[in-house]
Amino acid sequence: MLGAHGIHRRQLLTLSFLLAVVAGFAQTTPVQDFGAEPRAHTGRKSFWTEFNLGGTLSRDGRWQYQIDYQFRRAADASFVQGGSHWNILKETQQQVFRPWIHYWLKPGAVRLSLSPLGYWVTWTPEEETALYPNQDGVTTGHSVFPEFRICPQVTTTHQIGRVQFIQRYRYEFRFLGQRRAADDNLSDFGKGLDFAPTDVGDQTAAKGWFGHNHAGRMRIQSRIQMPFGKEKVERKTFYLNVWNELFLSLGKHVKNDKLLNQNRFVALLGYRLDTEVPIKIEGGVTLQTIMQYNMDVNPTNPSVTYNKANVETNTAFTIYVIVDEFHKLFQKKAEEAR
Repeated sequence: MLGAHGIHRRQLLTLSFLLAVVAGFAQTTPVQDFGAEPRAHTGRKSFWTEFNLGGTLSRDGRWQYQIDYQFRRAADASFVQGGSHWNILKETQQQVFRPWIHYWLKPGAVRLSLSPLGYWVTWTPEEETALYPNQDGVTTGHSVFPEFRICPQVTTTHQIGRVQFIQRYRYEFRFLGQRRAADDNLSDFGKGLDFAPTDVGDQTAAKGWFGHNHAGRMRIQSRIQMPFGKEKVERKTFYLNVWNELFLSLGKHVKNDKLLNQNRFVALLGYRLDTEVPIKIEGGVTLQTIMQYNMDVNPTNPSVTYNKANVETNTAFTIYVIVDEFHKLFQKKAEEAR
């Protein structure tokens, strides 16, 4: 049972979390002064959702599966004149379908993972299409491009008291398709499926099989997870899930000033439902800093130039739905039907 000190500590942590969420959404894009700051700061607000379905495949629990589905929408960027800067549901931004296979090398401590082939579809708003070369020669209207990724991953977990410290290392082999004019319907999912090296875009500078449409990226994540009032996350438990993740573009084709790709700080308040099959819901904020460096003249305000030194801060309201032992939902239904 929590004493007064424990209750006060939990209230302070909850208040700190809520203040971080409010501060994230209240942040504004500062006026750029190139004399004092060499980078142009832009901003965006968005809404990210992820459904994470997983479970065990072997009796000893070492082998596991996981399937992710992500859906992201976004408001207009801060540099879009007259844009809808607070409507986080305005534009479809991205959809992701990604399977995983996991193996616990040391149960509870070291896990090896592989996503054999994930599929990304990313849309660009009409005000920003001109910033990106595309195969159709289109500079207005929505555009879309696909991407496949193969991802090996290593995760280590350390338990100290009720707090879990998790370190994750992921490498992404990225195969970027051709950007096309979007129809804003299901036909967009079949567009741009040409991953041969091309001179369109600036993902890489090397030719050959790993050419302009192929890229590599390292992701390093440090995370803590802590339940409130209990020793572990069990039924009817609130918990805090916070992490920071650094993205590095790697490979001989990457210029020194393009090594830093992006950074994400995520703060989520989670709750495990009172269900036999573990279901958790997490909500909070993601602060994403993206090193864009792709905008010279503002496409909606030609009188403003960013000298291709633009950095975007994306504040995303974030919701995760996590179902562990997902397959048992169907086993239970099958047993009830007998």
